[in-house]
Amino acid sequence: MKIRMTFKTPDVVEDSIQWAVREFLEDNPKLDRGELEDKAALAIGKWIDDDEYLTVEVDTETGSCVVIPAGD
Repeated sequence: MKIRMTFKTPDVVEDSIQWAVREFLEDNPKLDRGELEDKAALAIGKWIDDDEYLTVEVDTETGSCVVIPAGD
């Protein structure tokens, strides 16, 4: 059996990107924060719908879990 779940996380996406960029800038202080945030948002956009929805599918037979690409 496959179970699909969608999580609505309006603040998590933005907060996570900002946290990751801050951490990255500690070792790369000359890079542009805004540009890094934009690149990160584009990179995760494949899996995040409308900047806040993440869908996963659990397969109880195989014991696996996958992230469903945005728009599927």
